Amino acid sequence: MTEVQSNKYLFIDKMNEVLNLSLSEDLKEKIVNILSEIMQMNMDFDEQISDFAAQTEELSRRANSYRTQFYETILRVVDLLKSLPEYKIDAEQDAINREPLYFDKNIGAL
Repeated sequence: MTEVQSNKYLFIDKMNEVLNLSLSEDLKEKIVNILSEIMQMNMDFDEQISDFAAQTEELSRRANSYRTQFYETILRVVDLLKSLPEYKIDAEQDAINREPLYFDKNIGAL
């Protein structure tokens, strides 16, 4: 994109090469003007969504942090329960209960 911005005729030259055309100067200027408008719209769009992209990234970080805290809290509670003398752990049920804790930690990773 920056190459096209620095050399406005780069796209037209490549298009001429691929299509084996020879455009008039007038037509080249019209295409350059249209491309300039499209590039400006693209830059404006990127500028407008940059705040949303940053917010999304922050929300993803917080969600991952909550997920990690939740996982660690569950493990601490289980360890505390095991330390109670009257608590008898059912190994089969414990395995069933732990299965959802082994989720893919890379989901939502940045």
